[in-house]
Amino acid sequence: MGVELGAIYAELVQELCAIYLVWGQYKILFGTDEARVDLLNQASGSFFRIVQDSLFDQVLLSISRMTDRPTITGHRTLTVQRLADLVPEAAVASTVRTEG
Repeated sequence: MGVELGAIYAELVQELCAIYLVWGQYKILFGTDEARVDLLNQASGSFFRIVQDSLFDQVLLSISRMTDRPTITGHRTLTVQRLADLVPEAAVASTVRTEG
């Protein structure tokens, strides 16, 4: 993969794992059992609504960051869009661009 491509790929994998972790917690709390949601609402509805919104927003923002432009205001970003530019084989890079 090469040093730069490998490093960016590894960081993106770590970011994706973090997203899955947060999404998993969201699903456990709010997406698997209506009785659980009712219990959370009885315990402290407004607090758990804030938690629900925060977890959901974190997942959406993280996905958005991972798919952002490769450069913003002159700064390189950690995004899947940077991968294609770092792939040394032109045919593979082209495939990454069109299918990514």
